[in-house]
Amino acid sequence: MNTSSKIRIGPIGPARQSGVVLIIALVVLIAMTLSALSLIRSVNMTNLISGNLAFRESAVLSAERGMEEALVWLRPRALSGLNVDIEDAANKIHYWAKRVDPDPESGQKWDAFYDSLLPRSAPGTTDGSGNTVTYIVHRLCERAGPVKDADPQKEANCSKPPLGSSGSSYSAGGEPLPEYIQVYYRITSRVKGPRNTVVYTQTVLAL
Repeated sequence: MNTSSKIRIGPIGPARQSGVVLIIALVVLIAMTLSALSLIRSVNMTNLISGNLAFRESAVLSAERGMEEALVWLRPRALSGLNVDIEDAANKIHYWAKRVDPDPESGQKWDAFYDSLLPRSAPGTTDGSGNTVTYIVHRLCERAGPVKDADPQKEANCSKPPLGSSGSSYSAGGEPLPEYIQVYYRITSRVKGPRNTVVYTQTVLAL
């Protein structure tokens, strides 16, 4: 019994591919794209926050300079006994010789409250950083009038710091210490700058 077998040698044909590698590559590519977009968004947000903080710090510095200017304006007038409400349009400073409501009403925004205190809205001075500064000065007294008067009914009844010294050598034959009366003033400053930056600062001082 003869048996024979035939062996065929040669290419069988291309192997069938399932495409798993292509799917994995696409998934990795999508993940890398999303990571890149997230990184770009994070960098942009960081730059925006840094810029806003820089504008805010610039506005705060402008407000501090404004406080100094207001103090220079106020000092000679306070020491001379200024008793009337005035508006110094040249210096963009508004002054009240009596106390007003120190804070906004419930639900009232600071911008509306600040504008309501100004007799008329006047543009403030603008510095090199693009910050516009205005000031309001309040003498913390119940009414306009002299701080000290022979008739107590005419006094302004101001908020005053405690006297620096209450003792004297009068009982030992010396002259009593002179009474130097200081009054509290409050300076409110508003700064408007680039990117809708708005900063309010308040300083209370005794003169």
